[in-house]
Amino acid sequence: MLKRIFLVRHAQSEEDIDPCLHSVVPDRRISITTTGKKQALEIVGNLSQEINLYQRVKVITSPSNRADQTMSLFCSSFPLVNFDVTVEPRIRNLNWGNVDEKTIKEVEKERYRIGVLHFQFPQGDYTPDFVHDIEQFIEELKSDGASNDHPECVVIFTHGFALRVIVKAFLAITDDEFCFFANPPNCYVAALFNTGCGQFILEKPLPKIDFNV
Repeated sequence: MLKRIFLVRHAQSEEDIDPCLHSVVPDRRISITTTGKKQALEIVGNLSQEINLYQRVKVITSPSNRADQTMSLFCSSFPLVNFDVTVEPRIRNLNWGNVDEKTIKEVEKERYRIGVLHFQFPQGDYTPDFVHDIEQFIEELKSDGASNDHPECVVIFTHGFALRVIVKAFLAITDDEFCFFANPPNCYVAALFNTGCGQFILEKPLPKIDFNV
Protein backbone atom coordinates (compact mmCIF):
# COMPACT_ATOMS: atom_id res chain seq x y z
CA MET A 1 0.00 0.00 0.00
CA LEU A 2 1.23 3.47 -0.89
CA LYS A 3 2.42 5.35 2.20
CA ARG A 4 5.02 7.87 1.02
CA ILE A 5 5.40 10.08 -2.06
CA PHE A 6 8.31 12.30 -3.00
CA LEU A 7 7.75 14.86 -5.77
CA VAL A 8 11.01 16.06 -7.31
CA ARG A 9 11.49 18.93 -9.71
CA HIS A 10 14.22 18.05 -12.23
CA ALA A 11 17.77 19.33 -11.76
CA GLN A 12 18.95 22.57 -13.35
CA SER A 13 18.64 22.32 -17.13
CA GLU A 14 19.73 24.32 -20.16
CA GLU A 15 16.25 25.86 -20.25
CA ASP A 16 16.65 27.19 -16.71
CA ILE A 17 19.60 29.21 -17.99
CA ASP A 18 17.86 30.18 -21.25
CA PRO A 19 14.04 30.18 -20.75
CA CYS A 20 13.44 30.59 -24.50
CA LEU A 21 15.49 27.53 -25.44
CA HIS A 22 12.32 25.52 -26.01
CA SER A 23 11.61 27.66 -29.08
CA VAL A 24 14.69 26.25 -30.87
CA VAL A 25 15.25 22.87 -29.14
CA PRO A 26 12.49 20.23 -28.71
CA ASP A 27 11.44 20.20 -25.06
CA ARG A 28 12.19 16.51 -24.58
CA ARG A 29 15.81 16.95 -25.72
CA ILE A 30 16.78 19.64 -23.20
CA SER A 31 19.46 18.30 -20.85
CA ILE A 32 20.58 19.06 -17.32
CA THR A 33 23.73 21.10 -16.72
CA THR A 34 26.90 20.28 -14.79
CA THR A 35 25.36 22.12 -11.83
CA GLY A 36 22.21 20.06 -12.32
CA LYS A 37 24.17 16.82 -12.00
CA LYS A 38 25.52 18.00 -8.64
CA GLN A 39 22.01 18.97 -7.54
CA ALA A 40 20.66 15.53 -8.41
CA LEU A 41 23.26 13.89 -6.19
CA GLU A 42 22.33 16.25 -3.35
CA ILE A 43 18.81 14.80 -3.45
CA VAL A 44 20.36 11.39 -2.84
CA GLY A 45 21.98 12.63 0.35
CA ASN A 46 18.76 14.28 1.53
CA LEU A 47 16.57 11.22 0.90
CA SER A 48 19.01 8.36 1.49
CA GLN A 49 17.62 7.42 4.91
CA GLU A 50 14.05 7.45 3.60
CA ILE A 51 14.68 5.50 0.38
CA ASN A 52 16.86 2.86 2.03
CA LEU A 53 13.90 1.89 4.21
CA TYR A 54 12.34 0.25 1.15
CA GLN A 55 13.48 -2.69 -0.96
CA ARG A 56 11.06 -1.73 -3.72
CA VAL A 57 10.23 1.81 -4.89
CA LYS A 58 8.00 2.90 -7.75
CA VAL A 59 9.51 5.72 -9.82
CA ILE A 60 7.40 7.80 -12.20
CA THR A 61 9.12 10.25 -14.51
CA SER A 62 8.21 12.86 -17.08
CA PRO A 63 9.26 11.86 -20.62
CA SER A 64 11.63 14.85 -20.85
CA ASN A 65 15.38 14.27 -20.99
CA ARG A 66 16.06 16.53 -18.01
CA ALA A 67 13.66 14.63 -15.76
CA ASP A 68 14.99 11.27 -16.99
CA GLN A 69 18.60 12.32 -16.37
CA THR A 70 17.76 13.50 -12.86
CA MET A 71 15.93 10.24 -12.18
CA SER A 72 18.78 8.09 -13.54
CA LEU A 73 21.41 9.79 -11.38
CA PHE A 74 19.15 9.37 -8.36
CA CYS A 75 18.33 5.70 -8.91
CA SER A 76 21.91 4.70 -9.71
CA SER A 77 22.91 5.83 -6.21
CA PHE A 78 20.77 3.14 -4.53
CA PRO A 79 22.12 -0.23 -5.79
CA LEU A 80 20.20 -2.24 -3.18
CA VAL A 81 16.79 -0.76 -3.99
CA ASN A 82 14.58 -2.26 -6.69
CA PHE A 83 13.19 0.66 -8.71
CA ASP A 84 10.13 0.07 -10.86
CA VAL A 85 10.40 2.92 -13.41
CA THR A 86 7.44 4.22 -15.42
CA VAL A 87 7.35 7.11 -17.91
CA GLU A 88 4.20 9.23 -17.50
CA PRO A 89 3.44 11.72 -20.32
CA ARG A 90 0.81 13.54 -18.26
CA ILE A 91 3.44 15.00 -15.90
CA ARG A 92 5.45 16.53 -18.75
CA ASN A 93 6.48 20.18 -18.97
CA LEU A 94 3.77 22.71 -19.74
CA ASN A 95 3.98 23.56 -23.47
CA TRP A 96 4.42 27.33 -23.91
CA GLY A 97 3.93 27.07 -27.68
CA ASN A 98 5.61 29.66 -29.89
CA VAL A 99 6.62 32.01 -27.07
CA ASP A 100 10.10 33.45 -27.63
CA GLU A 101 12.42 36.00 -26.03
CA LYS A 102 10.46 38.87 -27.65
CA THR A 103 7.06 37.77 -26.38
CA ILE A 104 7.77 35.85 -23.15
CA LYS A 105 7.34 38.83 -20.79
CA GLU A 106 4.05 39.91 -22.34
CA VAL A 107 2.72 36.33 -22.38
CA GLU A 108 3.69 35.85 -18.73
CA LYS A 109 1.94 39.11 -17.79
CA GLU A 110 -1.22 38.05 -19.62
CA ARG A 111 -1.03 34.58 -18.11
CA TYR A 112 -1.20 35.98 -14.58
CA ARG A 113 -3.92 38.45 -15.55
CA ILE A 114 -6.16 35.65 -16.83
CA GLY A 115 -5.00 33.09 -14.24
CA VAL A 116 -2.22 30.52 -14.59
CA LEU A 117 -4.71 27.65 -14.38
CA HIS A 118 -6.88 29.00 -17.19
CA PHE A 119 -4.45 30.28 -19.81
CA GLN A 120 -4.23 29.22 -23.46
CA PHE A 121 -0.63 29.41 -24.66
CA PRO A 122 -0.30 30.56 -28.29
CA GLN A 123 0.00 27.31 -30.25
CA GLY A 124 0.71 25.53 -26.97
CA ASP A 125 -1.16 24.00 -24.05
CA TYR A 126 -4.62 24.93 -22.92
CA THR A 127 -3.84 24.85 -19.20
CA PRO A 128 -7.22 23.47 -17.98
CA ASP A 129 -6.64 20.36 -20.16
CA PHE A 130 -3.10 19.99 -18.77
CA VAL A 131 -4.42 20.23 -15.20
CA HIS A 132 -7.25 17.77 -15.91
CA ASP A 133 -4.79 15.18 -17.24
CA ILE A 134 -2.68 15.44 -14.08
CA GLU A 135 -5.78 15.16 -11.89
CA GLN A 136 -6.69 11.93 -13.71
CA PHE A 137 -3.16 10.62 -13.18
CA ILE A 138 -3.37 11.32 -9.43
CA GLU A 139 -6.75 9.60 -9.13
CA GLU A 140 -5.26 6.52 -10.83
CA LEU A 141 -2.19 6.61 -8.58
CA LYS A 142 -4.33 6.85 -5.43
CA SER A 143 -6.54 3.99 -6.63
CA ASP A 144 -3.58 1.76 -7.52
CA GLY A 145 -1.83 2.75 -4.29
CA ALA A 146 -4.67 1.37 -2.19
CA SER A 147 -3.70 -2.16 -3.25
CA ASN A 148 -1.79 -4.18 -0.66
CA ASP A 149 0.88 -5.19 -3.19
CA HIS A 150 1.60 -1.64 -4.34
CA PRO A 151 5.07 -0.29 -3.38
CA GLU A 152 4.92 1.74 -0.17
CA CYS A 153 7.08 4.51 -1.65
CA VAL A 154 6.73 6.44 -4.93
CA VAL A 155 9.18 9.03 -6.27
CA ILE A 156 7.92 11.31 -9.05
CA PHE A 157 10.33 13.32 -11.24
CA THR A 158 8.57 16.18 -12.95
CA HIS A 159 8.59 19.93 -13.66
CA GLY A 160 7.86 23.02 -11.56
CA PHE A 161 4.31 23.76 -12.70
CA ALA A 162 3.34 20.08 -12.88
CA LEU A 163 4.68 19.53 -9.35
CA ARG A 164 2.43 22.31 -8.05
CA VAL A 165 -0.58 20.88 -9.89
CA ILE A 166 0.13 17.41 -8.46
CA VAL A 167 0.11 18.86 -4.93
CA LYS A 168 -3.10 20.75 -5.77
CA ALA A 169 -4.72 17.50 -6.90
CA PHE A 170 -3.62 15.51 -3.84
CA LEU A 171 -4.72 18.13 -1.33
CA ALA A 172 -7.78 19.51 -3.20
CA ILE A 173 -6.29 23.01 -3.09
CA THR A 174 -8.51 25.73 -4.55
CA ASP A 175 -7.59 27.80 -7.59
CA ASP A 176 -7.32 30.90 -5.40
CA GLU A 177 -4.83 29.21 -3.06
CA PHE A 178 -2.84 27.82 -5.98
CA CYS A 179 -2.04 31.27 -7.39
CA PHE A 180 0.17 31.99 -4.35
CA PHE A 181 2.49 29.02 -4.98
CA ALA A 182 5.93 29.98 -6.30
CA ASN A 183 7.76 27.89 -8.87
CA PRO A 184 9.94 25.58 -6.73
CA PRO A 185 13.72 25.60 -7.33
CA ASN A 186 15.48 22.84 -9.22
CA CYS A 187 15.65 19.54 -7.30
CA TYR A 188 13.07 20.78 -4.82
CA VAL A 189 11.46 17.82 -3.03
CA ALA A 190 7.87 17.88 -1.79
CA ALA A 191 7.06 14.99 0.55
CA LEU A 192 3.56 13.63 1.09
CA PHE A 193 2.46 10.86 3.41
CA ASN A 194 -0.69 8.81 3.61
CA THR A 195 -2.69 9.44 6.78
CA GLY A 196 -4.02 5.90 6.59
CA CYS A 197 -7.55 6.81 5.55
CA GLY A 198 -6.86 7.55 1.89
CA GLN A 199 -5.86 11.16 2.41
CA PHE A 200 -2.40 12.62 1.91
CA ILE A 201 -0.69 15.39 3.86
CA LEU A 202 2.15 17.60 2.66
CA GLU A 203 5.11 17.43 5.04
CA LYS A 204 5.90 21.13 4.61
CA PRO A 205 4.16 23.90 2.65
CA LEU A 206 5.22 24.68 -0.90
CA PRO A 207 7.18 27.91 -1.44
CA LYS A 208 4.96 30.98 -1.72
CA ILE A 209 5.37 34.03 -3.96
CA ASP A 210 6.93 36.95 -2.11
CA PHE A 211 5.00 39.94 -3.41
CA ASN A 212 7.38 42.31 -1.58
CA VAL A 213 10.29 41.43 -3.88
